[in-house]
Amino acid sequence: GEALNEDTVTIKEYHNIFNNNTKNTINEILSIDKDFYRTNNLDYPTITINNIYNYNYFTTNIYSSTYNKDYLDFTRNQFQNNMIDYNYFMISGTKNILFNSYMGVKYLYSSKDLGLGYTKIKDNLYQNNLALPIIYGTSKIINTSEYEKITYPYNLEVLLQNVITEEPSNTDTKHNIEQISLNYELISNDGVIINQEDNEYILRVDKEGYLKIKLSKPIENKLLFIDLYGLKENSCNIDNIEITINNVSNILTCKTWIYSNKNNTFHYLINDNYIDTLDIKLKKGTYTINDIKTYLLDYNTLLDINKEKIKMNVESINNNKITGNITMKNDGYLVTTIPYDKGFKIAIDGQDYTPIKVNTAFLGIKLSSGYHNITISYNSPWLKEGKIISLIGLSIFIIISIIEHKNKIKRKIKQ
Repeated sequence: GEALNEDTVTIKEYHNIFNNNTKNTINEILSIDKDFYRTNNLDYPTITINNIYNYNYFTTNIYSSTYNKDYLDFTRNQFQNNMIDYNYFMISGTKNILFNSYMGVKYLYSSKDLGLGYTKIKDNLYQNNLALPIIYGTSKIINTSEYEKITYPYNLEVLLQNVITEEPSNTDTKHNIEQISLNYELISNDGVIINQEDNEYILRVDKEGYLKIKLSKPIENKLLFIDLYGLKENSCNIDNIEITINNVSNILTCKTWIYSNKNNTFHYLINDNYIDTLDIKLKKGTYTINDIKTYLLDYNTLLDINKEKIKMNVESINNNKITGNITMKNDGYLVTTIPYDKGFKIAIDGQDYTPIKVNTAFLGIKLSSGYHNITISYNSPWLKEGKIISLIGLSIFIIISIIEHKNKIKRKIKQ
């Protein structure tokens, strides 16, 4: 019934979303750069979330009923990415320079400028200057229990600089992120009614609202974190609520929406090269904000995140197998940003080992110093058993079909 009342996608809209320019631009860079890295499309990210442009198009995005719990937790609770997804289990693309660097997102397609950390290499195509390898070796270790004491956003630098394992730490958890009080002046308000009630700010917007904030001191060559706490779901008669700050958006799905995205704290990472104003856009609704926290991170402190990591030389990627080699300077760990699953095996110099979970969600293994040949393979758990059950089911079906056929013949003879 309700589906008949929904607006259908026009042919023009469809071609804007799934256009040949996007596909050709992405495929061109994939054909030129044969290395192992990820690529994201940031235009219509929730709609193109499962769109694969090429056999070697690897991405951070996924929307599936068979989601990886640890990876979902990593994106939602470790990196606290901004959320534009209308379903908690959707993981769509983001311009977050720290997340993309950690996940090895080297190229991004975007019709909007991506800011600090990205270099525009052609129309709508950007290269991430900080992207880590998808598979690398490191000897800088932070113990899991020590890491768990570190709160967001301070944990982000620790993740980017080290490997988190059950082994004792051999380095410190230093970070350069500092919490600040952001001094500003509201210089423009169009359509937003602002009230303060019981230590909460209540913002009401009837149609669309626009706020412009001028910073007392411009921010240059730094990343600005903004966290808005206490947001509450609006009625679905109003719709989802959404706040966009300098082209970074967050939504909170409405009260009775069946796939709640649980985004009651809006996290923003603003990475404009020069920030002197904050342009804020609010959709229709009521916004409750009971706390605002802001942090700064000097971009220059991130320039060495690749320095002590040894990239694995990937020789081939074939179906369920990745092969390559690496030379470790010291004992340490082979670290990947491939989400951990029980079906993985890692062979080191021809001998199979059971991998471990590193960095709370990913595939890794302990690795001694020196040269090593590495093979990472995957076999779906219970695949063999599933095949046997399927064969038994097929056999029973065939037997029943033969019996039924014979019974039909007998009935015809009796007639």
